[in-house]
Amino acid sequence: MIDIYFEPDYGKLYEKMENGKCEIFEYTCELGTVYHMFIKREIETKVDDTVWYDLITPYGYGGPIIKRCEAGKENALVNEFGHAFAQYCKENNIVSEFIRFHPVIKNSELFKDIYDVIYM
Repeated sequence: MIDIYFEPDYGKLYEKMENGKCEIFEYTCELGTVYHMFIKREIETKVDDTVWYDLITPYGYGGPIIKRCEAGKENALVNEFGHAFAQYCKENNIVSEFIRFHPVIKNSELFKDIYDVIYM
């Protein structure tokens, strides 16, 4: 993997600290593969007895990364990932996500069209 922050064992270390479960959403299509690891946390307030969730980057940096992509097709792959991930979130009652994008690999640049990126 590109950095320890993207290793599943690293994410699992922070399940207890973040009060959630480390999960990975990996999207693969003919254009390539996007890997996204996060902590899924239950939101205490239920609406109509439905359990809702939010997502957060395990401590440090993360966010989705492109593992493999056909040359010149990065934007198309990111858009397809965005649609697939939105559907995944809808099906799994996920209502929000907070990502601390990696400042060195700058994965926020590739994903800024599908996320509201705020630089701090």
